[in-house]
Amino acid sequence: MSINVKGVDLSTFNTQVDFIKAKKSGIRFAILRAGFGSLATQVDKRFRTHINGALEAKMDVGAYWFSYARSAEEARAEARTFLSVMKEYAGKVTYPLYCDYEYASIEYAERFGIKPDKKLITDIIVAFCEEIKKAGWYPGYYTNLDFIRNRLDMERLKPYDLWLADYTDGPSYNCGMQQTSSTGKVEGIVGNVDLDTAFRDYPAIIRKCGCNGFKPQPSCSVEGICTQNNTKLYEAAYTTARVVGTSDKNDSLCLLADDGWGWSKVRVTSSGLTGWMENTAVSGPNRSRFRVGSCMGNNVNIRQTPSLTGKILGQFNKGAKFTMVSIDPSNWIDIGYGYLYYDKSYIQL
Repeated sequence: MSINVKGVDLSTFNTQVDFIKAKKSGIRFAILRAGFGSLATQVDKRFRTHINGALEAKMDVGAYWFSYARSAEEARAEARTFLSVMKEYAGKVTYPLYCDYEYASIEYAERFGIKPDKKLITDIIVAFCEEIKKAGWYPGYYTNLDFIRNRLDMERLKPYDLWLADYTDGPSYNCGMQQTSSTGKVEGIVGNVDLDTAFRDYPAIIRKCGCNGFKPQPSCSVEGICTQNNTKLYEAAYTTARVVGTSDKNDSLCLLADDGWGWSKVRVTSSGLTGWMENTAVSGPNRSRFRVGSCMGNNVNIRQTPSLTGKILGQFNKGAKFTMVSIDPSNWIDIGYGYLYYDKSYIQL
């Protein structure tokens, strides 16, 4: 499924970040530099501050490691160091772990008399990604259009997700994520920041495959899509039930059941949350719709809350029609803007 989700990538140079403010401004994920090179002492100084802050704000996170590898073997060593840093975040990271090999990587190799050609650079990225994959994490690599056109064997890199630096309207090459700017402005982040757009639903993909420390999700026979932001998931199929979480527009859903009264039991693929959702926010096959009821009596009170002491908002008389959003076990009917007490002598469903 193609999506369009906004995020940022951060490193030690981003010194003041308020993830809660950034999330409120529309930033959904953060890709964080975990470190560089092959030594455990080369962890990014702000990595743990950044990742803990993002997780506390309930933001999706991924990470990258800047590579100075001069061979495939050194790349594997770097990946193992990266994995050792990420180990404590297993089951929390919902975006890939990326290999970041750039011009500075080439310059470093040249100091030792090594001139990285297309084969060697590709060998390094492949070795890095394979080490990540072998450990059960979801691998990817970061690069730009020059590398794609002149310095990489893209056929060999097809198994790994591409994070593309492309500041045109693009992306100019098919990718899972695009870095769109290095001079972005985001509320809650002081100074320039790298902006990114994800085109793949990585939280759903990673949970589904059981990567990054998550347990694989059961297979799904009927799939759907959430059509509204901040859609509530309830413990049961009525609006007075406990809210167990939320889902956003374009989230993929596994449709587990339909109650026949306008509600679906769903599992949100990106979060693994399971609950009941109103079908007005579900796009999927064979979904039921809310039923229309009729008032059979006069002066039937519409209350603000599901209680006989609730404020009276108005009244229905015989023949009035209403949409039943849900009915709870204590027989209160939610009609969208108030509640009716269900008594068969004057309410017909």
